[in-house]
Amino acid sequence: MILPAASLRSISRPAFAAIAAAFILALILRVVVGDHSLVFDELASLFFAEQPVSRLWSDWMLRETNPPLFYTLLKGWVALFGHSLGAIRALPTLAGMASMVVLIVIALRAHGERAAVAVAVITALSAQHIFLSDYARGYIFSLGGVALATLGLLLLIRDDHATRRTTSSAVALYVLGSLLAIYTHTTMFIWPLVATLSMVLLYWRRFFQDRARLLLVLFAANAIILVVSGWWLWITVQQVLVTNDNLGWIKPRPVREMLWMFRTESLLTRSGDWVARIGYLAVTLLAAIGVARNWREPETRLLTLLGVLSFGTLMIVGSAKPVLTQLTIMWPMIFPLLLAGMGVASFRSTGLRLGALTSLAVLLTANTYTARGSFMLPHDGDWRLAFRSLATVPDGAMVVEGESMKLAAEQACRVTFPNLATCPVPILAIRAVNYRADRWARGLAGSMIAWEAVPKTVDRTTKLFAFRNLTYDASERLLGHPSAVSRTSHPLSGPFTAEDFAKAGSPAGPNARERQIMSAAP
Repeated sequence: MILPAASLRSISRPAFAAIAAAFILALILRVVVGDHSLVFDELASLFFAEQPVSRLWSDWMLRETNPPLFYTLLKGWVALFGHSLGAIRALPTLAGMASMVVLIVIALRAHGERAAVAVAVITALSAQHIFLSDYARGYIFSLGGVALATLGLLLLIRDDHATRRTTSSAVALYVLGSLLAIYTHTTMFIWPLVATLSMVLLYWRRFFQDRARLLLVLFAANAIILVVSGWWLWITVQQVLVTNDNLGWIKPRPVREMLWMFRTESLLTRSGDWVARIGYLAVTLLAAIGVARNWREPETRLLTLLGVLSFGTLMIVGSAKPVLTQLTIMWPMIFPLLLAGMGVASFRSTGLRLGALTSLAVLLTANTYTARGSFMLPHDGDWRLAFRSLATVPDGAMVVEGESMKLAAEQACRVTFPNLATCPVPILAIRAVNYRADRWARGLAGSMIAWEAVPKTVDRTTKLFAFRNLTYDASERLLGHPSAVSRTSHPLSGPFTAEDFAKAGSPAGPNARERQIMSAAP
């Protein structure tokens, strides 16, 4: 039952106070949790944000699998607020808070203020929503776009039911939300398909009767979406037709593994510990209660269809083309979130409502605490720690391997020392012995140094420290084996000498002596 628009203005003071408190808590959590180093993909975002707009919106973007909208927004943002960590994180955080507002409005209009309060609390404490709201990539914008489009669909139901016609505002929300989602992540091309199929299934019995007008309007809206997003669709097709190193690391996943991913990544909790398991089971149970108790309402059926078809379509796409990662499947979490809020609100007893919401809030809070180490992705080394450490080492220099790592290192140093005109730590970029540079970085990093040429380039007194993460590890060849990368290990190996690199780079030369990973880090 979509409530009249007046209900938005007549919300009770206690409910408004609860929502406001949840909103403030959400903002505080996101600011506190976001105080950690940017990771590789976020640094790539900064590199693309430095490119001219004419490049970002041209076929130059064939090198990059992510659409240009987020990079364009980030470009304007850092031009206004600078390259400090706080300034960069503020952009996705604001987008996350905006998505929270949209979700609250959906719950309020679909099921009243009790559901709105529940959705506000759940969103504020969800570890996954916190993570996306701090992650300087386009994913939170995609989630917000889907939420905005979903609000448009629900308004279409209300307007068609009440007046036998649709309003331009509802269509505009659906179109703009869908375009925002598509232009911030390529996999969101599936969203209009999911939305349309859900609406058709919802009204299939009356497809050629009074609901035909609603569906025709929806098809017209999809035509607009197709035309406006056609350019990026063309870019995507070109990328799929060639071997794309940016996607080559994504491996095919069996159905069982995809189901596990959905369970651990799309049900509001983060990490796979026992707290997270109990948390996503509680979310699932409350969502099921919300569906069962409100199934007669078309809004409930639509949200259920959107959730089920989102997961199902992603599985089909993931089976056909390996494109699914933990990040690309997080956006459907808005549907169990909304349904769980409805489940909480469906309890008639005040005690039951408060008990259910409090229990879930405790679980989500505990999960956010236990998962705190995963907010900086575990496969990335701590760039901030590395540069701060090396800045205190006389004659110290950072060594990275490959073009993309050089570009990332330059951005990381700029973020670590935003008030300095130049990086205080010399960065030595070594040509990758095994060519594995990301396609997006090819030819953009300038000259690279061959391993054998390091002694001719670097003074013998320079202390060389190799930065390492799971994908790129300049110390691997020096040590003779891959370095263990974890959230508790230091991201630098060394010090090494220039001769060590010459020996390691020569096919006939031995590996350098094995050194301890920086237990006594600078």
